[in-house]
Amino acid sequence: MCTPLRPLLVLAALLTRGFVHAQFGPVELLFESEAKYPNRVMAGDVDGDGDLDPVTYNSGTGSIYTYTMRWFENLGGGEFGPMRIMFTGSIGGAAAVALRDIDADGHADMLVDNTWYQNDGTGAVTLVGPYCPVGTPARLLVDLDGDGDVDDVIRQANSVDLLINQGGGNFVVGAPLGPAGAVTSLAVAYADLDGDGQKDLVIGGTNAQMGWYKGLGGGAFGPQQPINPLAQPSTPVCGDVDADGDNDLIAFGLPDGTVWFANDGSGSFTVGDTIPSGMPEAIGDFDGDGDVDLTMDTGTGCDVRILRNDGGSTWTPFFVEQVSGYNLVGTSYHAADLNGDGLADLMQCSGMDLAGWYPNTGTGTFVPRQRFCQTMGGAYD
Repeated sequence: MCTPLRPLLVLAALLTRGFVHAQFGPVELLFESEAKYPNRVMAGDVDGDGDLDPVTYNSGTGSIYTYTMRWFENLGGGEFGPMRIMFTGSIGGAAAVALRDIDADGHADMLVDNTWYQNDGTGAVTLVGPYCPVGTPARLLVDLDGDGDVDDVIRQANSVDLLINQGGGNFVVGAPLGPAGAVTSLAVAYADLDGDGQKDLVIGGTNAQMGWYKGLGGGAFGPQQPINPLAQPSTPVCGDVDADGDNDLIAFGLPDGTVWFANDGSGSFTVGDTIPSGMPEAIGDFDGDGDVDLTMDTGTGCDVRILRNDGGSTWTPFFVEQVSGYNLVGTSYHAADLNGDGLADLMQCSGMDLAGWYPNTGTGTFVPRQRFCQTMGGAYD
C-alpha cells in the first residue's frame, strides 16, 4: 500500500451512530508500570531475526526510563522478551520517528526526522547524522531500485528527485521526477497502481510534479501522469478501499476533508466518496474483509478506536478498548504482524502508562471489550 509512511479523507453523515467492540484478542501488555507517558509505538526487526520487535518511546517523568526508546525482543507466537534500552534522549513531540534498515545489514536503524542512528546489532543505536545530503526528504524510505536497500524522494527548490542509497546509508541524488517547477511542499506515497508488480509513486503536496509515476524497474520511473484534479493538493496514502483487489488513493488534507479515489486497476482514478477521518497513525485491514480500515484519534481520551471500512461506502467507529482517564500525550497506533500469522495486529500506547497490542483474529466479528488500562498510580481500573 502507499506509504504505510504517508497520507488522506471527511463526512460525518457517513458515520453509523454508536460504537461496537472490535474482535481483537484480549490485550497483551508489553511492559510494566515503569512506563510514564509512552507517546510512540512502532515495530521493526531490531535484532535481525526476521520478525518484528515492538518499540516504544517514553517521554514522561517520574521513572528511571524517562526519555528512552525501549524495545522488546519478539520470541515468536506473540511472546516477548524483557525490555531493553535502544536510545536515551529527548525527542520532540513533532519529530517524525521511524525504524528502517538504512545500511542494509538486517537490523532496523532509528530515524528522527532527517537524522539516522545506526543499530549496532544489539538494538543499541549511535548517532550517524543526516542521511539526505541536500533538499528535504519525503521520508518514504523503501527500496525503489530493487537492490535491497531503502531509497527516498526529496524536494528541492524547483525539482522533485529520487534519492538513491548506494549502500551503507550513503545517499546520492538521482533522476528527477516530473517537470521542473516550484516545490512548496511534498508528500509521497507508493503502491502498485497498475497491477504490474512494480512500485509506483504518487506525488502530492503543492508542486509542479503532482501526479503518479509508473515504476519501470531498476529505479526508473515513467513520465508524470495526472490524477483526478479533485485530489490535489493533498497528502496521499494508498490502499484497497473498495476491496476490488487494487490500490486506491486516499487524499488527506483537502479543503473539504478526506476523499478517496477509486482505481480502475490501470492507474485511472475517479472520485469515490468522503471519509470521516483525518490522517490516521495506522492503516490496515483490521477486520479481515479485504479493505483498509483506519485508526482513530482519541484526543485527550485513552480509548482505543478504529474506523471500520465497509467497501468505501460506510465508515463505522469501533471501540477496540474503552479506557477511562485523561490522556496527557494522546494515543499512538501502529499496525504490524507481531505473531507471524499474516494479519495486521494493532499496537497502541497512551499517556496512562499504557502500551500493548491487540492480536488480530481476522474474523471480522466482535466480542465484548477487554479492559486493561493501568493507571499512573500503578493500579488497574
